[in-house]
Amino acid sequence: LKVGYTDIIIADIPGIIEGAADGLGLGLRFLRHISRTRGLLFLVDIADPRYEEGHNEDEYGSPGKVFRTLLGELESYSPQLLELPRMVIGNKTDLDPDGFQLQRLKDELPGETVLPLSNYSREGLNDLIRAIRDMYAAGEEAAEKNAKEEAAAAAMRERAAAIEAIDALYQKDGTEPGDEGSQ
Repeated sequence: LKVGYTDIIIADIPGIIEGAADGLGLGLRFLRHISRTRGLLFLVDIADPRYEEGHNEDEYGSPGKVFRTLLGELESYSPQLLELPRMVIGNKTDLDPDGFQLQRLKDELPGETVLPLSNYSREGLNDLIRAIRDMYAAGEEAAEKNAKEEAAAAAMRERAAAIEAIDALYQKDGTEPGDEGSQ
């Protein structure tokens, strides 16, 4: 995806299951890749038949539970990942013609950006591309701000280390090193 002269690289990170942060499945390998991203898109299959009535929600979950499980794994691995810009994509909307599962996902995730998408019909694709561009721009601004804050913090640490080094040159009695003092 291009934004101006910048390419946005989108990586699909499968294999994040409950327990991934503890090494289950391929979790740690994929979580290491996620830690280098500037934003997160959570693709949630809203057409999974296990979400329909009659299935044990504790066992099979719901679209929102899937997202919360993924978020929990990210937090277990690195709480800083939760600070990244993120969106939830309700995928397979073509298989949810009445929009019930998409609305359920939105209701279960108040405060989250939830976008509909149908890979089959391409419905929602242009809105998703615009949202990714906006998220990327926000991520760039956040990354720039974080870089400036980190540079300022590094400068403060260097200054503190220099002050400590200078202080160490002085003797406890306030004389400079090499000064034999008055006798």
